[in-house]
Amino acid sequence: MSDPAVGRSVIIVSMSDPLALSAGGITPVVIAHLRNADSFPPAMVGLQIEGKGPLGRWQKEQVQGKPFQFFPLLRVHSRYESKKRFPISPLFVLKLFRYRKPISELCGSLHVWRVELALPFVFGRRDYPIVVAISGSSRFLEMCIHHPYYKWPLVRWLYLQMEKYVLKRVDAVTTVSEDAYHDYSRRLPFLKGRLSMIPPPVDTDLFRPREKVVLRERLGLPTGQRLLVYAGRFVPEKRVDALIESLHRVRSSVPDVALVLVGDGPEKGRLEKIMPSDGSVVLMGGLGREQVAEVLSACDVAVLFSMFEGMSIFVLESLASGLPVVSTQVGDIPKVVVNGLTGFIVNPPQVESFAAAIIRAIEISTSVAENCRRVAMNYSPAAITRRVEELHIMLREKYKRV
Repeated sequence: MSDPAVGRSVIIVSMSDPLALSAGGITPVVIAHLRNADSFPPAMVGLQIEGKGPLGRWQKEQVQGKPFQFFPLLRVHSRYESKKRFPISPLFVLKLFRYRKPISELCGSLHVWRVELALPFVFGRRDYPIVVAISGSSRFLEMCIHHPYYKWPLVRWLYLQMEKYVLKRVDAVTTVSEDAYHDYSRRLPFLKGRLSMIPPPVDTDLFRPREKVVLRERLGLPTGQRLLVYAGRFVPEKRVDALIESLHRVRSSVPDVALVLVGDGPEKGRLEKIMPSDGSVVLMGGLGREQVAEVLSACDVAVLFSMFEGMSIFVLESLASGLPVVSTQVGDIPKVVVNGLTGFIVNPPQVESFAAAIIRAIEISTSVAENCRRVAMNYSPAAITRRVEELHIMLREKYKRV
């Protein structure tokens, strides 16, 4: 029998687990949409990361006190997706094909993060709209770096054909950045009229400036040093190893600096091998959202050496916490990180110049805290979730599903 609460839902489809400890990725955006959903009861199809609950059926869950319906498809380890292992997305897509009928019967509309995850739903007739949300300039380009399988010419060609096939058949496509918007507008002109940009939200109530000394004592962080912080996935494209190398160069000029790393991923083992033995790198592992917020507030400067981003959620959360950001020039980050006002953009991405920018950011960290907070306030979760819901309301009217 169809659950009427789920039947009216915008069902989010994402390879993430809103119930797991997570420091980065798309999970915070999914959580924000689930928590702030107002027009429709929230529901999600996703992963179960190291969980023990049942798979392949709807179940009632709560995320930060907000009830929602959850349909986990796969159970995976937090470090599963490494270079040597087959990527998760094809396995997830196969599960979506298997469970397409119960998901489709219970949804009012779909909000799908990643192009390939919409593939099972675009075949044949349907009576609900589909929105594909793209979190970077190109998921295809990201996978080419992250997995050797996608470096094969045939696989690249197949992926691009699949991308065109899917995006021609969905009702709307959203990107999280203007950079991605222009990328897809140029590459796929048939999206004209169906493509829009909706930035990611940041919880400015949770991520806010706090008393650093008190937090450091409670969290066990160094109290007599300036702290740099990165929170997110430990994957090759994030170049966390370059942050450790940059720290070494910074400490040659400013010795009382340490780096706090929050997160997990397939690169963790390699990073542990290259960490200095003097305790200047603090590895905190995967933390819940509340703990991540405390760690950011306890630090002085956020650092990101990523090779590509759309609009980084970590950057927005750091700004909301009053931290200046030092980042490579990727995606829409330069729109919120302005040199000397809210941090520094480093281009080209070289360790020497990145370390120099960190030293400058440390010097201005206290004076620019209000600027950083002010920029982040433009990304309210309630307002951005409302934009997502308004898009689905408009599309549902075309399907006469309101």
